[in-house]
Amino acid sequence: MRELESDAVVGDDAEVAATLRMPQHGHGLVTTPEMTRRDDGVFVLSGVLLHMPGEWVMRVRIVGSELIDEAEFVLHLH
Repeated sequence: MRELESDAVVGDDAEVAATLRMPQHGHGLVTTPEMTRRDDGVFVLSGVLLHMPGEWVMRVRIVGSELIDEAEFVLHLH
């Protein structure tokens, strides 16, 4: 597991969601990942299986009473 550090403050009501897709193939994952929040406030995404090589795009959204932030990461699996 790799933790990404941030100075952002996320309220107790915030939810974090992540989606992973292969844009060139038009599909997502064969698994259903789950985002959980630990007691220390860290969000953990588990159940991810990148089942084929190529370019994957992961979009992460942080939502509270409104959209707080959104980021997209490109992953190249060889």
